[in-house]
Amino acid sequence: MRRYSLLAIFLLGLFATACRPTEKLVPEIVSTREVNRDGRIIVEATLDDESQMYFEILSGTTACVCSAMVFYDEISHDSPYYGSYSGTVVVPESFVHYGQSYTVTRVDNGAFEGSGDLVEVVLPNTIEDIGSSAFATCKALKAINLPEGIQYIGISTFLSCHSLKTIRIPDSVEGIYLSAFYDCIGLESIELGKQLKGCGALPFAGCTSLTTVICHSPTPPALFDETDSFLDDPIQEIRVPAASVDAYREAVGWNRYADQIVGY
Repeated sequence: MRRYSLLAIFLLGLFATACRPTEKLVPEIVSTREVNRDGRIIVEATLDDESQMYFEILSGTTACVCSAMVFYDEISHDSPYYGSYSGTVVVPESFVHYGQSYTVTRVDNGAFEGSGDLVEVVLPNTIEDIGSSAFATCKALKAINLPEGIQYIGISTFLSCHSLKTIRIPDSVEGIYLSAFYDCIGLESIELGKQLKGCGALPFAGCTSLTTVICHSPTPPALFDETDSFLDDPIQEIRVPAASVDAYREAVGWNRYADQIVGY
């Protein structure tokens, strides 16, 4: 009987291990080198899997993750360095370069743009800002976390990310800019945080699979009133705080979807 009990415990342990989410290990940086681009210090970091990640030094202690295009001083989308990130990318909280530690606080404009083989991005909690077009046309991107602390989603940040199915906007975000999620044709649901105050034009337009919107702000965020923020989207339900249902149904932009607005 004892033998069977030990076997059962062993099998349960295996099952628990198999069901545990895979931990995304922060890559180890094994070497760095830098270039000076008109006073901008750009660092190429080689990781322990022999891939590269690129950073721009912003101050004596901070840096942003950026595109290889910046390091190689190229601007053409035909460049082999355009969209160079692939697979799962885990951005570190910090890195050491020439003996100095730098905290990664920003995702640069266009940092991952055009990375067609990028599947997942894990951002550290040190990120405070995500630039325009940071993940634009990353058509295979399926998963990304947006850390609490960022205040805005930039222009076209997730433009044409066709494989994203769901996204949660943290409570710290106050604004979502022009076309931030335009043409995310696989996006099915989006959750908007408590402090969202407004959106630019067409932030979710062309999201032709988007059926569910959850908005936690007790006050309806301002929507650009000359366009439909959810143009061409098959919205079935917009869930808002129960006490705010009437306010949403009467608010400019939201009132287009009065019948779909329900309380939670």
